[in-house]
Amino acid sequence: RFGAGKNKKFRVRPAWVTNDVSKDVEAMDLDNERNRYLSPDELKRLRVEIELSTSKDLADVCDFLLAAGCRFSEMQGLTWDCFDKEQNVILFNKVLARSAYTGKEIVNGKTKLIHEKNKLRGGLKNGSKGRVLDVENIPKIRQMLLERNLRSSSNLIFPKNPRTAFRTAVNRATEKAKAEGSVSFSESFHWHDFRHTCLSYLAQNGVDEWTMKAHGGHESLQSLERYSHLSPKQTRKSSAVLNEVLYGNG
Repeated sequence: RFGAGKNKKFRVRPAWVTNDVSKDVEAMDLDNERNRYLSPDELKRLRVEIELSTSKDLADVCDFLLAAGCRFSEMQGLTWDCFDKEQNVILFNKVLARSAYTGKEIVNGKTKLIHEKNKLRGGLKNGSKGRVLDVENIPKIRQMLLERNLRSSSNLIFPKNPRTAFRTAVNRATEKAKAEGSVSFSESFHWHDFRHTCLSYLAQNGVDEWTMKAHGGHESLQSLERYSHLSPKQTRKSSAVLNEVLYGNG
């Protein structure tokens, strides 16, 4: 017999058990084109609230995500052996999985899957084994890492997730923006959008696609298409051609 609710049982095998109807359902395409990033004004407002936060980790986490352009899980997966103080580089080679399958065991004759929380897993989200980021030209980030290393008691560079403090800072920035009749961004800005902000700023300042790919650790140049419209470099050549056609040498 097969259950259908707490106190009900089927006398016969339901059709959906014999015939897996899920096979006839087409999966919906995920919205991977999300590209929410902070404008300079929004970033300025948010930084004010971050500095006012009582969290000791919020400013460090936000600054690092913005400068490194990494995924949040990649930042959480950083251990101190990933930071080379002499070479001024950071090696991203693992992520911190909230829940990871680690095996199975037999309990009372039944198979039970084992999942461990907050487990380090080798490799990055895009399937690559790792990537390196040079921080020599970002002295604020390098100094922040050195200071965290001196007072750290954890193997992780960023052992805490200041999620509540971050949401509080965003909400406060939003409330003040609304009061001034400016842009609100509370419900639409998340940790991952720091990555989009970083790459958007690179595109807006003419950084080429190969450099952006290396900085953000993207699997291919196609992954960067969402930022192409932000790059003035994309239209610099075409503008020169039009100028010649319309105005000549003048």
